[in-house]
Amino acid sequence: MIAGTNQVICSQTSNRLAQPCWSFVQSGGWPVTKFLTFTLNIIDSMSLTINIDTDSGFCFGVTNAINTAERELLAGKPLWCIGEIVHNEAEVDRLTSLGLQEISTRDLNLISHKKILIRAHGEPPSTYITAASQHLKIIDATCPIVLKLQQRVAAATEKMRQEAGQVVIFGKRNHPEMKGLIGHASHQALIVEKAEETGAIDFTKPVRLFSQTTMDSTEYGKIKKIIEEKCLAHNNLNFETFDSVCKQVAGRKESLSGFAASHDLVLFVSGKNSSNGNILFKHCRTINPNTRLIEKPEDLQPEWFAGIQTVGISGATSTPGWLMDQVAATITKITEQCT
Repeated sequence: MIAGTNQVICSQTSNRLAQPCWSFVQSGGWPVTKFLTFTLNIIDSMSLTINIDTDSGFCFGVTNAINTAERELLAGKPLWCIGEIVHNEAEVDRLTSLGLQEISTRDLNLISHKKILIRAHGEPPSTYITAASQHLKIIDATCPIVLKLQQRVAAATEKMRQEAGQVVIFGKRNHPEMKGLIGHASHQALIVEKAEETGAIDFTKPVRLFSQTTMDSTEYGKIKKIIEEKCLAHNNLNFETFDSVCKQVAGRKESLSGFAASHDLVLFVSGKNSSNGNILFKHCRTINPNTRLIEKPEDLQPEWFAGIQTVGISGATSTPGWLMDQVAATITKITEQCT
């Protein structure tokens, strides 16, 4: 067993693998061309080993938000969440089946005297003001790391206002965490999504640099270096940076590198709108080009497993463990049906 994995072994002799997988062909789920590709590319293989990356799955911030929602819902209490509680459709569907309702910030004025959940991404101050005016009870599940970042951004914004300086935040403009941070910066912060956008900064004035917690730490380092060098070039020593990339997210890259390199095929399970998921998937694919992004077990294709002996299943910090277990079970079912 590979360290840091949950392992499932699906025994399958090469002779049995070569038998026609007519169940897939007849069901219409597997075109004949794919069947031929699969059977013609079988390499002698005595077993398929499936490993689930134990370092993947919910971060503690998401876990807290999910657990908080479940406690309310299982107690039979109505609960509204502002936006998607997590960027994973399967988990959202599961919680919806328990009674969780989703509402946007612009629709908060349509309800009153209800309980609302603030997810791990956090919210801008305006959300709290609206909730108070509508007599809404807030259950605040903002990630502690995000909450601390919001406070630092607010303090830096006030300081830069006094010094005619700038707050710069590295992040995705439309990401819910960023919308919250911009609100705490009184909508005065400059958003930088990539190094090429640093040209909008006035390097002659004081600069305070922050990052959305789920951004790529390597890219953040590049942006930090560019700003630092250009400030120095303008004799500006008033530059401070706050490495606010979540350490749990940043640490995933190192462990994921070893995991990806040790498998013939890697299946990365993530919602396509997960910022963290997209970063980790791209990193995984640079280590192992035979990496595929899937959202659910139904995305699996039987021909992916031709000649494969080891499959690694990993996921984002927004991917539930039960979903990765389902992917492993489906792989076993697919290979068994082909025997």
